Amino acid sequence: ERFDSTRLLLMAAGAGVLLVNLLVLSVNRGIGYGAAILLLSSIGLLIITLKRDTTPLTTNDRLFIGALIVFPVAVAISMLLHGDWVWSSIDKPLRFLLVVPAFLVIRHFGMSRNILFIGAIGGAIAAGSLGYYQKYVIGLNVANGFTHKIPFGDISLMLGMFSLAALIPGKNWKAPLWLSVLAVLGFGFGLLGSLCSGTRGGWIALPLLFWLILSTAITSRKLRWGLFSGFVVLLLLIYSNNSLVQSKVDRAVTTTQSYFAEGKIEGSAGTRLEMWKGALTIFAENPWIGVGKEQYSTAAERLKAEGRFKTDIYDHPHNDMFNLLAELGVIGGLALLLLYGLLIRFFVHWRHVDPQLACMGLLLCFGYVDFSLTQAMFEHNISTSFLAINVAVIGGMLSHCYQQSRTTPGSG
Repeated sequence: ERFDSTRLLLMAAGAGVLLVNLLVLSVNRGIGYGAAILLLSSIGLLIITLKRDTTPLTTNDRLFIGALIVFPVAVAISMLLHGDWVWSSIDKPLRFLLVVPAFLVIRHFGMSRNILFIGAIGGAIAAGSLGYYQKYVIGLNVANGFTHKIPFGDISLMLGMFSLAALIPGKNWKAPLWLSVLAVLGFGFGLLGSLCSGTRGGWIALPLLFWLILSTAITSRKLRWGLFSGFVVLLLLIYSNNSLVQSKVDRAVTTTQSYFAEGKIEGSAGTRLEMWKGALTIFAENPWIGVGKEQYSTAAERLKAEGRFKTDIYDHPHNDMFNLLAELGVIGGLALLLLYGLLIRFFVHWRHVDPQLACMGLLLCFGYVDFSLTQAMFEHNISTSFLAINVAVIGGMLSHCYQQSRTTPGSG
């Protein structure tokens, strides 16, 4: 009976992981269905696992869990220091805490990577199709799925990169032909969704993310550089033949130059630069604990009234680091550095155990570091959940591979 319940809960956890990536962009609030199934099944499995002898956590595991905990703890400390505890303000940060059971369970039981790849490839194809439909069939200016255009474009790009990562050979795993074909399709559709969204922030990361995959998958230096050069040529062709991409890139360059040369605030680039300046001003005036969670807009309004802020007021300054520095002070900045720093350390430290899984973890980390330069990713439910869940799943799978490699030398 215990075996049956464990098996049933493991199947549910796998279904949850599959649905998270499959539905994240193509169904309204779709990520919530998979997340709820994964959370409930993980808690059930964790209760079962605690009754058995389990492999003790390694230092790397503990640091990984620390990375997931540090951000919600920083927000909680800030709210307590400000005497302004609001549950809705800690809702998104708590998602990093809620995925710890999933990490522990997958670390113990493992999970088929086909679940990860089929979900990502299906999600990328769905996102690209929806993006094309919204942009070119019904004529929206930019595609946004059922969310904001920036998370839509960035997550679509990440699903495409996950798809391509399926082609990386593992120590005891190689993608079958049917999955390899779907992986290339998923990569193409993921890029299509990103292009249709007009989200420039993700495009900056494309060469780095592609290089991460090439450096992991291909040992031949000539072939690696040849493919990378071909990819750069492809990007240049897309730029020269796509009016949306061309206008977006050109406008970003000219408005940035105008801001620094003449102080003009034009377009989204100029607006962001002014918002970043405002956020740093708020931080400089409240360096230790910031102005409080969700108080950026109020502080920006005050600066605007004083003539020190010269653009429209948004809920955040479109940059995770500047947002956290303004709202939480040094505590927030350190929490963000620790989050990404410890996660990157985890995946680099065990890259030899399973290069494919480690590469996927690094794609997430470096991709989000880039995305968060021009958007506050942690201010959106969808982008916060996508990062938290996938990093916990991939981290758990990699840790499981490490345990296996120790008990069965040569396996991975």
